[in-house]
Amino acid sequence: MPPPEKEKRVQTETSVLVIDDDEAVLNLCAAIVSNVGYVPLLASSAGQARAIFSEQKVDLVLLDLRLPDGDGAELLKEIREIYPEAEVIIMTAYGTIRSAVAAMRLGAYDYITKPFGTRDMIRLIQEAARHSARRTQRVASGSIPIAEDTGSSLSPSPLETEGFHGIIGVSQSMRKIYKLILKIADVDSTVLVQGESGTGKELVARAVHACRPTAREPFIPIDCNILNENVIESELFGHVKGAFTGATRDRDGLFKVAGRGTVFLDEISEIPLAIQTKLLRAIQEREMKPVGSATTTKFHARIIAATQRDLEAEVRKGTFREDLFHRLNVIPITIPPLRYRKEDVPILVKYFIGTFGAGNRSLGRARTISEEALAALIAYDWPGNVRELENCIEQVVALSSSPVIDLDDLPVRITRRETIAPAHSHEQLPKAKPLRQLQCEAIIAALRETNGNRRQAARLLGIAESTLYAKLKGMKSAGFLP
Repeated sequence: MPPPEKEKRVQTETSVLVIDDDEAVLNLCAAIVSNVGYVPLLASSAGQARAIFSEQKVDLVLLDLRLPDGDGAELLKEIREIYPEAEVIIMTAYGTIRSAVAAMRLGAYDYITKPFGTRDMIRLIQEAARHSARRTQRVASGSIPIAEDTGSSLSPSPLETEGFHGIIGVSQSMRKIYKLILKIADVDSTVLVQGESGTGKELVARAVHACRPTAREPFIPIDCNILNENVIESELFGHVKGAFTGATRDRDGLFKVAGRGTVFLDEISEIPLAIQTKLLRAIQEREMKPVGSATTTKFHARIIAATQRDLEAEVRKGTFREDLFHRLNVIPITIPPLRYRKEDVPILVKYFIGTFGAGNRSLGRARTISEEALAALIAYDWPGNVRELENCIEQVVALSSSPVIDLDDLPVRITRRETIAPAHSHEQLPKAKPLRQLQCEAIIAALRETNGNRRQAARLLGIAESTLYAKLKGMKSAGFLP
């Protein structure tokens, strides 16, 4: 649809058009967009969106494909026709990933599944905005056609400011990981990313994907921890009509939907043994058999798996197949915990302060940090790793009443220093507590600190939200909770 013949309003700041019929999502995205210093434009329908982008230029679009008055995919085509240099990010529920991937083939930059985390959306918006700016500059200079810009440049941005494809860190251990990622860009071997919860395993997987020549192909993350055993095989490999109750038509699995992109199997250790056997064969033969089908289908996606567990220990316990472990562990990447790379803490702190403080009109919001407060953050061991540090800075910036974060602004757990009595002390030492009691106390403390927000409590504890729910259920049945 050609734009109306009228003069568009002059726009000097980066504008982000958010299109979603869910008011809560609109408000959240507006806050995130403002927080990174861009101008949010909000539309709850396709008609409102058309009215906006016909009046003024848009640089970035956050688009829900399901709109009350039209097809989001058709709207995507219109936006790409009018503003070919603008990038479009699809917002989708997990069950509609296939639609999001189809939208990417129509020209969307990437997609994000709902509910999404603040940091994930900020990272994606900033990446897409930088990519849009590069496209605009190249097209304006005539140096490269739009269609040829794949976004897979192997030249990393300055590590201190933009990081390496979204990963922030300049320590020697992280630089080794960056070099390894660049080295494996042109190979199709499986990758196994291991590291504690909160270290950034998905970010590493996305960086591996971003460095590939096929970076514009889909990156499909699959959380193996939340998929039901009865549906995981169908999700991965697809099914044919009539394969089971409710299978009313053929459906492609995510391995096929990914095309020549990447399938990221997060928390691979949680896949049931029965599915492990089929997964092994699929990876080994590069082919899969949809549920209910007698024939196999080839797939071309690269497989990246991740886990916070020690898979070799799981193999010894008999909960994970040894042959599958070796098939996945062709290229191992181990992410060190934050306590082993504390030289990255100051850079991460600066990055998060900039992320959560940028664009905020309040004069009281923190913009920097004192030396004493930074020293306390460096001294802390961060059991929840980068995720815990991010949560801490977000909290401090949100509650700050001064442009400088001081020691008193930090959570008590970071500034408190326990005095440990020496071995020859005659003072009575506290009695040891059962591990289960300590775990319950930690969970309750995290819930109190986050005012009962379970998602934030899980991030604070460095565990998956589903794990927290399971532990709370166990605590209730054991009588630790009312």
